[in-house]
Amino acid sequence: MNEPLPLFAVVGNVNQGKSSVVAALTEDETVPIDSYPGTTQRAAEYVFRAGDRPLFRIIDTPGFQRARQVLARLSARAANAADRPAAVRAFVADPAMGKEFPDEVELLRPILDAAGILYVVDASSPVEPANEAEMEILRWTGQPAMALLNRTRTRDHREQWRPVLNQFFHLVREFDAHRARFPDRVALLRGFREIRPEWGGAIDLAVAAMEREWRERGQRAVTVIADLLVLALGH
Repeated sequence: MNEPLPLFAVVGNVNQGKSSVVAALTEDETVPIDSYPGTTQRAAEYVFRAGDRPLFRIIDTPGFQRARQVLARLSARAANAADRPAAVRAFVADPAMGKEFPDEVELLRPILDAAGILYVVDASSPVEPANEAEMEILRWTGQPAMALLNRTRTRDHREQWRPVLNQFFHLVREFDAHRARFPDRVALLRGFREIRPEWGGAIDLAVAAMEREWRERGQRAVTVIADLLVLALGH
């Protein structure tokens, strides 16, 4: 039997670097990235492959726009904790909510389709009340989740973020989307292995394929450099 292909939804507030995280993990240059908020308006799926083999899927989602209002609507639909996942499903399925809160409905839909959550925050900005509402909404879905501390500017509020994130997420990792190296990407995948055990085999295969491809890239680079040196010395 084939292992299920891991599926991640990258979510967060607008302008937190979500699309940069997607681009870093998938190595896909077609991921649209811009400096102004709201670049991602529709959920888009990207597939990381080793050769022709798909290894995992990542969905880039729109940013939260009105998290506190959405949480209030959800709270009116759930009498207790057991009702919360169903309340989120009913919210997403309600056409009226789709018109009033299109971004939130769009980002929640793939999560309800069993995507693991990668919640991206900009650690160069302080924690805001809207962030807590976002995290609470994600917790209501009942899906496994990891928080990523990304920084888009030089200010550093990581120490403020960490105790808050630890209350909501299974794992909290630092991930600089613009400077992420190969070991950083592998560590992120292995982190999800801890909180989604059924993906363990698929993630192990993905990591092995990534490491094999990385070694092959290194060998190709060495060959190219050696050929250039021979040409330069023989010039």
